[in-house]
Amino acid sequence: MPESEFQAATSPGTHRLAVAESFKTLKVDTCDFYRRRPRGNSAVTGDTLCWLALFAIGVPLAYLRYGNVLGNGTLVSLSTFGTTYGLAIMLIFHVLCVLIAFKDEISRGMLALVVPCYSFFYVFSKSDQYVVRVLLGLFLIAFGFETYEGFLGFVRSADVHIQSMLGKA
Repeated sequence: MPESEFQAATSPGTHRLAVAESFKTLKVDTCDFYRRRPRGNSAVTGDTLCWLALFAIGVPLAYLRYGNVLGNGTLVSLSTFGTTYGLAIMLIFHVLCVLIAFKDEISRGMLALVVPCYSFFYVFSKSDQYVVRVLLGLFLIAFGFETYEGFLGFVRSADVHIQSMLGKA
């Protein structure tokens, strides 16, 4: 190697340039510490705002819903809505949460797809999709109990139907 090429290859500026280029080509896996870092000098992150919004809207909503403030007719209509449409809305939320998990990482997406309730755990603890987190939390506060009752009614009717099919066979 000629001396001029050796000096050019080992000069401090060239070395820094090569290191910078290697870092540009290095693909770093997105880990929690990478996504959760607050940007800038602000102490208020999206996580904090999400939980504040959920608390500020959820507590009055829960008080109105379960504190016997609303009339009986309103509670019956809310209960009917939760038992009728709650399962469909929860299924939509589940599909959305699975898609978010797949977008972030394939392994998390597979866990959300296969393990029951992991998709909701993922949105509340690992994901940074704050709007989905607040909407899901508010829906669970408002209609969680009725959705659970609707799910139990669906399972019971399916069980009765399957038992009647097996009894006739």
